[in-house]
Amino acid sequence: MKRYKGLDKSEMKTTMRIKQEEWTIPQFIYLILLGSLLLDYMVIQAFDRELYSFPAVIALARIAVSVMGICLGRLWRDKGFWLLSALMVIQIVRVAFINGQLFFYDSVNDSIINGIWAISGCYALGKVLSAKKVKAFLRILLVAWAIGMLIHCTIALYAAWNDLRIQNLSGGSIWGIPLSNWGSEWPDRLSVGYVYSTIAGSTLSLSGVLALIGLLAEPKKWIKAIYGLALLIIVIALSLTDSRTSIISLAAGMGVITCSSVLWLIWKKRKTNDQENRGEHGRPWIAWVTAIACMILVFVVSTLAIMKIVPIFNTMKVRGQLIVASAQAEETEPIKQQVVSRGLSGIDVLSGRGEIWEKVLKFITGSRKRLLFGESIYNPMETLNQETGSTMGHCHNMLLQILLESGIVGLLPVLLFGIYSAKNAFRIINSKISPLWLRIIPAIPASVLVGDLAECFGWFRQWKVPALAFMFIAFGIINAHDDRKINHQEEYLA
Repeated sequence: MKRYKGLDKSEMKTTMRIKQEEWTIPQFIYLILLGSLLLDYMVIQAFDRELYSFPAVIALARIAVSVMGICLGRLWRDKGFWLLSALMVIQIVRVAFINGQLFFYDSVNDSIINGIWAISGCYALGKVLSAKKVKAFLRILLVAWAIGMLIHCTIALYAAWNDLRIQNLSGGSIWGIPLSNWGSEWPDRLSVGYVYSTIAGSTLSLSGVLALIGLLAEPKKWIKAIYGLALLIIVIALSLTDSRTSIISLAAGMGVITCSSVLWLIWKKRKTNDQENRGEHGRPWIAWVTAIACMILVFVVSTLAIMKIVPIFNTMKVRGQLIVASAQAEETEPIKQQVVSRGLSGIDVLSGRGEIWEKVLKFITGSRKRLLFGESIYNPMETLNQETGSTMGHCHNMLLQILLESGIVGLLPVLLFGIYSAKNAFRIINSKISPLWLRIIPAIPASVLVGDLAECFGWFRQWKVPALAFMFIAFGIINAHDDRKINHQEEYLA
């Protein structure tokens, strides 16, 4: 603080704010790398042939962003960073305890690199930049993401409507509804450049939340129109993937955005009417009851509405005139392939996940050592599948996956991090001065985590799924700009 010696508190704060808003070359490099890596999630689907390979250039770029994030954001001062780092240390020690050679296996080093990238590179954004800079970066990133996903989904819907299978530039994946004999593809469910429709669904659910955030927070009408169109096309495409977990995930994000927006409107109206005291000391619970009721309503209605798109699409497609692919032109009758829709049908709603969870819990609790320290991140499903006779690739529940891999010792810091972030998110949402764009950021992790109750979108090994990166970016913003930290920079948050 020696540089501010001789200044009073007001002058010191003003000087610090001006200093905070100055851009530096390291910040530019960090943002260019971070933004490029985030947008690469879409580019990879257009060019990549290998399903699970992790290119070395991406690994090196992620490590570079992670190092810069730690240094520029001074993450050693952040409680959340230390909690997340504890999980990484536990995982690394657990692997080394088994065999140090395992670090050269893709399943291990990919997971570690993804963890470092998310915990350091992505989480650091809120610490590296001031709120004003974060807002500027997100405006550029989200509109680029919305345009990219709009293109992806438009190609996929065009292919689905015309019964085409449009391959990506390397022939490694397709847009459209794959045929039942298309390799390992899941038939009759829309693919959007991803091998598996559930992975496509997770990306679409995240993109829908991002588009809705942009739609509400963006002041320019022509950009709002882009977000609105992108949201509509994304929702249609998401429905056709028939990924019920992803649909519920998007609906949860919409619900949280609704809750935060209603509270913002109520606080804004009360402030306009000079009723701040009533809002703070009168009956604030009324505002929360109203907001939560709206959240539940939006969640239920949006879930049911998205699931209704499939039969509507099928009806319109059959009635309309189909354009037959050239490969089918010589056939007697064109194939009019409809989209499968399982919906929320009774006992099949979990698609066997209940049985999976039961097997996993029985396996974990069958050994005290396993319960405490897990099976390690090195192929933890192998032993489980041998004992249960299953072929599952993951636990279909993020908490169970962490418990299986790292035991109670690894799950504990994750739960503490969740509590820490939830507390800060509540401060932001409940704040009377938080701007709309900041208070709807918690919808991103809320959406992903709801999906993770029945999937593993935030699993470190799913390196082609952007949910992990955006979730930790949101966590970093929340924990860097909670109510206590924004009181002195309100003008930068408007």
